[in-house]
Amino acid sequence: MGGVLARRNGGDASFYQNYDITWGYDHVKSLDGGRQIQLSLDNASGAGFGSKLSFGSGFINMRIKLPGKDSAGVVTAFYVNHREPNAPPCYSTSYWWNTRKYRTLDAAQQRAYENVRKKYLTYDYCSDRVRHPTPPPECPQ
Repeated sequence: MGGVLARRNGGDASFYQNYDITWGYDHVKSLDGGRQIQLSLDNASGAGFGSKLSFGSGFINMRIKLPGKDSAGVVTAFYVNHREPNAPPCYSTSYWWNTRKYRTLDAAQQRAYENVRKKYLTYDYCSDRVRHPTPPPECPQ
């Protein structure tokens, strides 16, 4: 479970003044008169929210509570999504971080990358066709 506190310009505000729940409405609980929300995650779903305003940069603070005892295998994820209608998608080559200079790895970098994937990657939802027959839009096609 995660808790999100709604503050803007140093003052307290209702979460719903600044954010919209985008999915998983049944996994969202309003607390403290609407100043905070609690998102819950189970084996079937979670929840998401988005800002009503656009920001070039910002700060978010989130607390995540894991189940007691052995929490091995618990997956938590936090995604940042850009929702401007005219903006290119994050993987577009119009952004400097996706230009050929930053996408191309030499052989040593490619081996190091594959080594890290092999050693640390335990689950890749982009390749999980059982749960996601159609890959999510952020996954390489």
